[in-house]
Formats: sequence, structure tokens, C-alpha cells
Amino acid sequence: MRYWIISLCFLFNITCIAFGKDAYKSYTYESFAARDFSNWPRIIETLEKEALQNYPDSTATLDIMKYYYGYIGHLLDVNNKKDADIWCKKAKKTYQSLSKPFANNADIVAYGSIITAFEIAISPMKAPILAPSMFMGAKKSLSLDPNSTVGNLSYANFLYFFPEALGGDRKKALQHYMKVYSYFTQHPDIASEDWRYLFILSTLTVVNEKLGDLGKARLWMNKALEVNPNFVFVKDVLMPRINK
Repeated sequence: MRYWIISLCFLFNITCIAFGKDAYKSYTYESFAARDFSNWPRIIETLEKEALQNYPDSTATLDIMKYYYGYIGHLLDVNNKKDADIWCKKAKKTYQSLSKPFANNADIVAYGSIITAFEIAISPMKAPILAPSMFMGAKKSLSLDPNSTVGNLSYANFLYFFPEALGGDRKKALQHYMKVYSYFTQHPDIASEDWRYLFILSTLTVVNEKLGDLGKARLWMNKALEVNPNFVFVKDVLMPRINK
């Protein structure tokens, strides 16, 4: 009987994860740390319905795009370009249907740039055609709001991943990633349940590693584990690499 009750509670929690507005935030934070994205598609579908029902609502639009960003990024991280392409197309369709009233919302504009970046990652041959719109989208976002979290993230990604000949600059990228980090330190209530806080801590670890500053990379790595000791990517991937 006790096992049955525990099982029932577990199933109830999963239902809350899929449909509860508060539950999915803490769940995605912990599942991102655990590298378990199995329920993210269901969460995205639920949020998409909410966003469409509440249209036009900038908060609902930002919510759905945030989770598209995390899930597609994961698919690319594990080199699953087939599914990444499917979800990128969904994200683009959703973005186009929800973003029209928010042409001057810096964060929402930046998500358009991020979707373009995903399209390039999926099909690098498209880079010469798509890269200018990715860059202009990120720049437009920052022109609307220099402190935009998503805008700084989008522009930092452009600077980090593109070669210097095409405008890339990893040191400058670090500055913009730091602006994202500063936002979360100034809003600890948001950082405590936002998977992007873990993401930016691991990103700062990697960027400093690539810049050859292993001392700072270790500092950021330890900070990430201090925030969440169960952060699998940091423990299993970054720590062995940086401490070797």
C-alpha cells in the first residue's frame, strides 16, 4: 500500500510538472542540472497552449521561447540534429505567431536571433545567408535594451561561436556573458529556479577555459557546483577536463 501511495504521488508530481505553472519552473531547473530533458517536450506543449490562450502576452511568449531554447540547445549538444531541426521549426512557427505585437521587446527580438543561430548550427551551409540576420537581430535587441538578458546572451553567442574574420571575439563575448550573470545575481529570486542561471555558470566556465584561463574556469566551475552540487554536465564533463 505504501509503495502504491508513493507511486501515485510520483505520478501526481509528473502531472504537475506538465501542467502546473509553478511546478515546471523548479522541475526544469533540476532536470537541466541532471541533464534529463525527457519531460521538456510536454512542458513546451503545455506552455504553448497557455501562450496562445493568453495572446498577446509578452510573459507567456518569453516563457515558451525560453524552454524552446533550452530543449533545442540540448538536442544540439547531444548531436541530435534531426530532432533539433523538428523542434527548431516548431519554435520558429510559434515565435512568428506570438511575437508580432512585441516588435520592440528586446528579449523577444533576441529569441528570433537565437532561432536563426539554431538554424545555422543545424545546417552550417546556411551560415552565409542566415548569419547577417542573426547578427542584426542580436544588435537590434541590445539597441532596444542594452541590459536585455536574452539580447546579451544572443550577442555573446554570436561573438563566441563565429570566427574573428566574421566578427567573432571571445573576449568580448565574455563581457556579454558576464552581463547575463550580473542579471541573475541582482535577481536571486529568479536565479534560484531558472535553468539559465546554471547555463550561464557553465558557459562562463567553458569560455574561460577556451581563453586559456584555467584558474578562472575553476572558479566558475566551483561556483556552479556550489549553486547546484548535482550539476551533471559540470561534474561529469567539465571537471575532469579542467582538472586533468
